[in-house]
Amino acid sequence: MDTREKILSWPEALRRLERNLGEASVRVVTGHFDPVLAVHARALEEIAASDGRPGVIITDPPDPLLAAEARAVLVAALAAVEWVALAPESGLEELLDRIPRNRLVRAETEHLAIREEFMRRVRARHSAQR
Repeated sequence: MDTREKILSWPEALRRLERNLGEASVRVVTGHFDPVLAVHARALEEIAASDGRPGVIITDPPDPLLAAEARAVLVAALAAVEWVALAPESGLEELLDRIPRNRLVRAETEHLAIREEFMRRVRARHSAQR
């Protein structure tokens, strides 16, 4: 299977969410995934194991390392993920407000901390090699 088929356009993702908002099985994760690291994969696997495979909405951090499209391809390649969509330029918050809090994981802040720690380790390793 070409995992890029799991990447939905925003209108497709919106239709899927609208159709399933009332279902207890809906689980949505928003995050930067910049870059995609093992810690992200483990977190998504944990969600999938307890609640079923989540839909993932890729958001943009300040000053991204990777293009959103590249991050979507990498996240879509994870077996734990049902579908992936890029966050729209507007309207995301209104949609997320309609998803029950226990079905939504907002990971943007955590992802910024993970990225900062990753970058710190890369810089430290690079400095040590000089």
